[in-house]
Amino acid sequence: MWRFKACRKCGGDVFIAADEYGWYEQCLQCGLRTELPNITELRNKSALPRGQREPVPARTR
Repeated sequence: MWRFKACRKCGGDVFIAADEYGWYEQCLQCGLRTELPNITELRNKSALPRGQREPVPARTR
């Protein structure tokens, strides 16, 4: 997957990929590489209080 002009360092194009260690994004122009958190880790960190539901994004057509 590509994210155009999304690099925090140079504003270049970033691609998202995975390897044996997990997901990462890397800039095509400057080479900045950022490890991406696992989705289960994010959900555990932002655990909602009991009884609350996680918001669901609206569908787009």
